[in-house]
Amino acid sequence: MNCIPSTSAIAALLLLCTFLVVAFILARRQWTRRDKDWRIVVQHEAAMEAAKLLKDWCSWLATISTAAIAANGFLAPRNDGSIVYGSGAFAVLAIIAFLLAILSTATLLLALPSVVARFDRQRPSTDNDFYEAQAFVWASTSASRFTPLFRVGFIAAFQYLCFVLGVIAFAIYAAQRYANP
Repeated sequence: MNCIPSTSAIAALLLLCTFLVVAFILARRQWTRRDKDWRIVVQHEAAMEAAKLLKDWCSWLATISTAAIAANGFLAPRNDGSIVYGSGAFAVLAIIAFLLAILSTATLLLALPSVVARFDRQRPSTDNDFYEAQAFVWASTSASRFTPLFRVGFIAAFQYLCFVLGVIAFAIYAAQRYANP
């Protein structure tokens, strides 16, 4: 048996490493921003519109991610029952990335009512800055010095990053699958 990894497996590993570096930079930026106030003054109507748009985006992303995971299942078997050597790494990477995107989507949708409830309805306020709002109220308690403040923008950026990784891995997997009929 050949122990040398295939080019596809190495490429999948490089793609995963790139994702991890970008996710680390995003998390580091999130952690270092925790003591700064980056919020801007936003009208209540604009904040509500942003919340509605994020809800729509999350719904579509969850649907597309679920469909892509199902499509992975359809692409996996070949007519003769064999699989394309090395392409499985991209399939697994795509499934994991789409699952992380779905979990991030669920987190955003779970946090949405809390964020909207904290909007200032009376006047334009920095409390209405949707993407800089803390995703969960517990983050503003005394435990916040031990945990990063997970802002809506951070979770949305992580969600998008996972989705893009899933799309790239799925596209490479599909291309390899059909390039070797």
